[in-house]
Amino acid sequence: MNEYQLKLATQTQLRDTRNSLTELEYLLAVEKLPAKDQRVAALNLSNVHLAYQKILTTELKDLRTGLSANEADLLAGIKSVNKALKKLKNAKNIINTVSAFLKVVGRVVKLF
Repeated sequence: MNEYQLKLATQTQLRDTRNSLTELEYLLAVEKLPAKDQRVAALNLSNVHLAYQKILTTELKDLRTGLSANEADLLAGIKSVNKALKKLKNAKNIINTVSAFLKVVGRVVKLF
């Protein structure tokens, strides 16, 4: 996959993840979790949105090295997140999967 396609795939996944993390089914599942997990879920949503905006607005030339170096991990993360988001009621699994994906994305664009 070339860098443009990888940027687009990552950007699309972040957008779709952000949308899923605001769906009622997921939010109701998060409400049932302990407060610590609820905070992680909220932080994930914030970081997904931040990462999406940064990927969207950063020039490809500035992302090229990070995308190339992390291609396999990004693709694996996209696959894992897609699988996890199919079961929005399994909030804990989504939180863990999205957190892992954000660690990889954080190697491409600076998060907090």
